Amino acid sequence: MDINAAFTVAHNTTDAYSFIRFGWSGWQELTRLMLKHGLTPAQAEAVLRSKWTRWAADEQSGASRFGRMSGRKAFQFLVTHRALRAEELAELVAA
Repeated sequence: MDINAAFTVAHNTTDAYSFIRFGWSGWQELTRLMLKHGLTPAQAEAVLRSKWTRWAADEQSGASRFGRMSGRKAFQFLVTHRALRAEELAELVAA
């Protein structure tokens, strides 16, 4: 995984709906984990801009303060709910 790619994707998506729920630290952590998992930068960006990050943040809302959602927990949510399957990613990127 290229750390510069993770920074670029995270930076380019700070205007996404759920960014404010995570803050920079959680957002960058989630981006790094997705790229390390094998997603392309385009796929990671599509996920960050999708409903999946909203749902992942909602899942944590009782445990974490606003703006401090865990990127690691969000990544686990995405894996558990099969959001990172090839079919789902293709649909997100195409949208």
